[in-house]
Amino acid sequence: MSYKVICIDVDGTLLGESGIIPEENILAIEQAYKKGVQVVISTGRIYSNAVQIAKRIQVKSPVIAANGAVVKDWYNGKTIFHASFTRGEYEKLLELLSKYKLVAHFYTMDRVIAYSAIGSIAALVYKMKNYSKSNKIYVDSYLTLKSLRKKLIDLEGHIVKCVLYSIDKENLRGFRKEIEDNSDMSVFGAGSYSIEIGPKGVSKGNSVKILSNYLSINIDDVICIGDNENDIEMVKYAGLGVAMGNGVDSLKEVADYVTDTNINSGVANVINKFILAKNP
Repeated sequence: MSYKVICIDVDGTLLGESGIIPEENILAIEQAYKKGVQVVISTGRIYSNAVQIAKRIQVKSPVIAANGAVVKDWYNGKTIFHASFTRGEYEKLLELLSKYKLVAHFYTMDRVIAYSAIGSIAALVYKMKNYSKSNKIYVDSYLTLKSLRKKLIDLEGHIVKCVLYSIDKENLRGFRKEIEDNSDMSVFGAGSYSIEIGPKGVSKGNSVKILSNYLSINIDDVICIGDNENDIEMVKYAGLGVAMGNGVDSLKEVADYVTDTNINSGVANVINKFILAKNP
């Protein structure tokens, strides 16, 4: 089988220990890219982060960002797909984050709008997510729903993702059930204390399909690799769907192949085996 595209998740997949890309992954990606394979970053991170990672691994392929809300041929400056929250969607989010007393981050292509009714927690959580000035992301913080709503209205058409945080897992479970029961927004589990929300119909799987059509490539020629719940749709859709060894069980259940862990360069394992044929 001659694969033409490989879509790679970032956190827990491409990145190894301490958020560093293992040299084995970098070398394998370089060889695959030189062979003509499109190496596509497919991440829950926002667009500006995705482009930085593409540059770090020295590929000019399009990127999929914000869990599929943004697909862009960044090197040529062409937007392939862009989805944003409607006013009705973010009004629902505002209603529920107030009800469940959640910390919230709303994301544009290159900006974070952080909200917390309890002061500095928003900034603290932001630091915990390993962002920094070097990521070139602007952060606006708001401590009242009124000021947050005004900012979101100003940015209408640009908000592509929302992440809700709480140290109370029951709060998050209640929020998730209510948002799933009363809206069509996309919901992804991001961690023990957070939930990621996307506009209606958004998923990495849908964006892989859109990108495949844009590149005129059959889905059978696409590999997708991930580790978490937000990777399930693209792994199910791909010609070869791969779960990381450190991935969640629900992803492994739908994958065609389970590779090594991110710490042990599982991405390189896949590229070597299925693209470079080093481990037949």
